[in-house]
Amino acid sequence: MLDSKSFKIYLVIGIIFLFLGLSISPSASFISIKKSSTPMFNGNTLYVGGSGPDNYTNIIDAIEDALNGDIVFVYNGVYYENILIDKSIYLIGEDRDNTIIDGSQIGNVIYISADWVNVSGFTLQNSSEGWDKGGIMIYSSHTTIFGNIVMNNYNGICIISSSNNNITGNYVIYNKMAGIDVRYSSYNNIIIDNTVQNNDDGIYLYDSSDNNLIDNTVSNNYNNGILIYSSSDNLISDNIVTNNYYGLCLKSSSSNNNIISDNTVSDNQRTGIYLDGSDNNFISNNTISYNQRTGIGIYAHSNNIRTNTISNNYDNGIYLWGSSDNNIIGNTISNNSYGICLAGYSTNNNIYHNNFLENMIFDAYGQYEIFENTWDDDKYGNYWSDYEERYPAAEKLWFQGIWDTPYTIYWENKDYCPLIKQWTKSTSSTTITRFEVTYNLLLSWFLEHFPILERLLRFIL
Repeated sequence: MLDSKSFKIYLVIGIIFLFLGLSISPSASFISIKKSSTPMFNGNTLYVGGSGPDNYTNIIDAIEDALNGDIVFVYNGVYYENILIDKSIYLIGEDRDNTIIDGSQIGNVIYISADWVNVSGFTLQNSSEGWDKGGIMIYSSHTTIFGNIVMNNYNGICIISSSNNNITGNYVIYNKMAGIDVRYSSYNNIIIDNTVQNNDDGIYLYDSSDNNLIDNTVSNNYNNGILIYSSSDNLISDNIVTNNYYGLCLKSSSSNNNIISDNTVSDNQRTGIYLDGSDNNFISNNTISYNQRTGIGIYAHSNNIRTNTISNNYDNGIYLWGSSDNNIIGNTISNNSYGICLAGYSTNNNIYHNNFLENMIFDAYGQYEIFENTWDDDKYGNYWSDYEERYPAAEKLWFQGIWDTPYTIYWENKDYCPLIKQWTKSTSSTTITRFEVTYNLLLSWFLEHFPILERLLRFIL
């Protein structure tokens, strides 16, 4: 039975869908517009294709005649056009699989320069090549790209120096460079529930902050699944990142204060989550497994690695090189070749309250030169599944929950309070609830686009 809060949330979402004339398509994973009804937008509807007596032949002619707030509805067909949208309109395709805009490898397929544009229900393909060319190029704010297939372009969907855009429910596949590219001081963009496959990089953030990447499936990309470069304060949560070369990668000293939470990162060819010179990030509650090299690779400082499940990676669960002042706390690290490996003068890292379970070669290992790190908090250390095998004469300090003999990792690196039982206490971390985050972001977007809803919701709630 739903509690009061959940009931209100579902009621609000239902009212929004009813208000907009939307429905859930049974054959797709995104919300699509009903063919039998026209959404309640403020403006006229101009039709392209089909058999109506006043219908336009070309999309660009309909857009030229449209006014702000109008709908341009496009019937199924292949349209060989390069579209410029410089008005606040709704461009809607009848069926994303059969309403195709083909750029003929000339420029961009769609270029958006006006704010408050909505594009949904198309296949967008065959842009020309160039860093500023793609299926959809957005140089505007408050734009929504919703329920499209974007394929075989140079870039898929590209947001340039633009903010407050919503990229939701798209299939972005087989683009030569990035599937979804957010760059040059683009902020507060929402990228939710997209499938991003078989591009060079899946999702790429460059010099952009305060963006939300939530509930995307990012797989089979040739380089990085998700690449965060010189970008800070982004939320990357509840994504599935699998079968890329690198899974989720943060690069440069300017990629700080990002939250990487509740993602599934698996079966990538190199490293699951890779921090390269990126400091002060929060990596929590992720499931990181079956990557062909390392689960989490750290070449950085002052990051928080908490409450992750890291298992069955071919080489290392966690690998640190030349890294200091990181907090590695409350993780479960199991069935890797090495549980954790420190190298390259790594020092002053805090590593405790972790469970090291059945790692095949060593639970913890020092490679080359490392300095002293902290392996306990003066009361509790880590649980080591090989402890009794290594220290058969050790005795239990039952009232303290630890063994009496330190666990030696390398040189002066020792856990002076090794745990008798696995660590089960909660560890302080930032947790993100996918449903609540997605609900809040989408509700904010609907209220922004349809102010009348705010009065309705105040009455209900």
